Amino acid sequence: MKNFLLDTKNSYKVKIATKDDSNEITKLEEIIFSDDSNSVSFINEIKYENKYHILLVRKIFERNNFIINLIKNLLKLRNSFSTKFINSQNSDFISGFIGIWFYEEESYISTFGVREFERGKGLGELLLIQALYHVICKGGKSMSLEVRKSNFQAIDLYKKYGFHKVGMRKFYYSNDNEDAIIMTANDIDSEEYKNRILYLINLHSEKWNLLDKIESLK
Repeated sequence: MKNFLLDTKNSYKVKIATKDDSNEITKLEEIIFSDDSNSVSFINEIKYENKYHILLVRKIFERNNFIINLIKNLLKLRNSFSTKFINSQNSDFISGFIGIWFYEEESYISTFGVREFERGKGLGELLLIQALYHVICKGGKSMSLEVRKSNFQAIDLYKKYGFHKVGMRKFYYSNDNEDAIIMTANDIDSEEYKNRILYLINLHSEKWNLLDKIESLK
């Protein structure tokens, strides 16, 4: 499967999740959706070719041989906690993810989350951009999702990208019985929508410097 993802910069990158990411995604799901029993599990979705996650990851530890050797010499313990910590830190750290279901020309955002301390950096919007870009490149014509009716920040973001309210799911969230608003962006394959996305991508690039500016959607 082609990635159809925009290149990112400033230590962040995006990729399509694989089974190797299962443990880290599951841990992150438990943190982000600890009070939401409606969340969709990555373990259940990885079984299907038309269901996948886009991950936003970054390096949180750059290997420094001097420091590593110093710690090892001080502790003089092989396979110690410190060594495991160093090895685990010298890897991709998942900052957020967005799950997509794709059926022919229709798509659906099944899950969407960013670590709490990573919010306010444009990362959620970056993930939404990647999802839309990916689906458009695959020939999709629409994208739908559900959002808590009280999540005004998310609703405003979705409206910015052409989503509009098409319905309501009463008492959708089982932990507190809050209603969900159903939102859809139609005709995302149209030139008008592509131009809109292109403008928003470059606007995001100027503000957050996480994406290079692009001249067209491939």
